[in-house]
Amino acid sequence: MSNEIKPEYGGFFRVYAFTMTLGMALAILYSVYKFKRKGLPLSAIPIATIFIIPISLFGASLFGKLNEFQTGVQNFQEFLALFAFWQGGLSIHGGVYGGVLAGIIIFYFIGRKTHISLLTYFDAIVPNILLGQVAGR
Repeated sequence: MSNEIKPEYGGFFRVYAFTMTLGMALAILYSVYKFKRKGLPLSAIPIATIFIIPISLFGASLFGKLNEFQTGVQNFQEFLALFAFWQGGLSIHGGVYGGVLAGIIIFYFIGRKTHISLLTYFDAIVPNILLGQVAGR
């Protein structure tokens, strides 16, 4: 009997992927609730989600795999492997950095259109990252 941790339990079910997805869904749903409570336009959430979730996954993958290439990236295939989030090796801080950077850019432009401060949007969203981390980890 080996002592290694297996990525799946009971065959096909991936617990880590399920909890990460659940965490993202909870953060988005609670953001919807806070947007309604603050009177912010709900149309901004799907637009932001389409961009922020993939960019945060790519950021998590990039930061998680950077240590693998101590001597630098030798070819284009190794460079692309840095962004292969489906292969594991994700880092929390990389995902947060990528998501926050994408959120700043997206909500800056949405805020210019709606005349709502970037800080108002962030007040309704950023604390929910912690909720997503609790469920995802």
